[in-house]
Amino acid sequence: MKEITYVTTALFFIFLFCSCSQSSGKNSKPLSVNKKPKSNVANEPDFQQKNKLVIVSSNMNNYILKLEKLNTVDGEAVYYAGEKGDFYKLYEVIIKEGTEKDFLLMLNNPKSTVRIMGALCLAQKNKEKYIKQIQSLYGDNTLVDFFPGGCCGGPEKVGDIAKQIMKNPKLLNSGL
Repeated sequence: MKEITYVTTALFFIFLFCSCSQSSGKNSKPLSVNKKPKSNVANEPDFQQKNKLVIVSSNMNNYILKLEKLNTVDGEAVYYAGEKGDFYKLYEVIIKEGTEKDFLLMLNNPKSTVRIMGALCLAQKNKEKYIKQIQSLYGDNTLVDFFPGGCCGGPEKVGDIAKQIMKNPKLLNSGL
């Protein structure tokens, strides 16, 4: 008997939820299961297409795409095995192949990992010249998983990471 009551109650709430989620009236549109709701979130694909950055070298575009897929900023010796993190592996290539212009453009990317990479590379190439550009990230409250070294880390604001980069541009290198 109790099972029937639970099922009936559950069906009632499902019906109530479905009927409340649709608006009624002449101007109402039926809900579509396949349509994605529009969003103003910066890392949505629509935003990225409208604000696509043009990077000088074609190889850099491939690295930027890989960076955009990452959600973690990790260093040279991280996690249990003390291996290079994915972010750090990309950093080793980007710092060699990228130009200062590439790094400046990266600061304006909607993805936090790309902005951090831009700041990190600029700080290592010529910190004094790009102080203001790197400091422009100080107010960025976007959270990103940050593992500079070892197996400890967690969410940290992009602005706080930028401040750490200004203090020590090699903070992702082990032992520094």
